[in-house]
Amino acid sequence: MSTHESAANQDPTLFCAYFGGPRDGFMTGDLPVALSSNKLTGSVARIPMSQPSAFSLHAVYVCTSETQIDGFWEFRYIGMEGPNGEKLITEEGEQRNDMNDPRSPSAHPRAVSS
Repeated sequence: MSTHESAANQDPTLFCAYFGGPRDGFMTGDLPVALSSNKLTGSVARIPMSQPSAFSLHAVYVCTSETQIDGFWEFRYIGMEGPNGEKLITEEGEQRNDMNDPRSPSAHPRAVSS
């Protein structure tokens, strides 16, 4: 696993808002500096739920906005992964992180109000 220098909330082109899942409402600018001024649409963020991250579950979000909205890229929750990228499934044995699946939390995006 590699690490990258963080923008440390100093670069407004990297400000992101997270919707759904365990980080619902979380806003940050703590992405890798290498992404500065790039379009983030389709980018996937895997956020560890505990430390050390090598042993943590990760909340997985995908950037769904074409541009920053009110100064933030919008990332939507698509599910959880194990520390090595293992896909987690429901008790019924189904994976529910499809944007087109109405049972998925990511299929119900919330509107952002200013």
